[in-house]
Amino acid sequence: MAKIETQAPAVFDESQFEVTRDVTLPLLKIKVGESYFVTLLAPMFLGKEIAAKATVDAATGEVKSVARQPAYLVHALNLKTGGKVQFICSTVLRKQLDEEYPDQSYVGKSFRFSIEKIDGKNYNVPQIAEIQAK
Repeated sequence: MAKIETQAPAVFDESQFEVTRDVTLPLLKIKVGESYFVTLLAPMFLGKEIAAKATVDAATGEVKSVARQPAYLVHALNLKTGGKVQFICSTVLRKQLDEEYPDQSYVGKSFRFSIEKIDGKNYNVPQIAEIQAK
């Protein structure tokens, strides 16, 4: 077998390379009461399947398996930082975008997203505003 010679360059110049594809993106966690300014870069997509979560019933000791649905994600440009991110789209957020922007026409548009907690409800309500630079 031939020996492969590897020799590092005397000085590595990072500027000689460009990113051709982001394989992973950081997750932007949308918190209640905070506003996020993003441009949506691609259509929403279904994430990877999640393994069922096992829980133990405290009263009976019975192990139960709770099925978990994969989340919908979207790739976006965080306008505050300039970095690419992905975030989880709640069912309500996804339905509102799909209704207001048919055929995924939300792609390429910029938005301000925030989440409002509603007392007495089991879910949070997203607030969505389409934005543009002045």
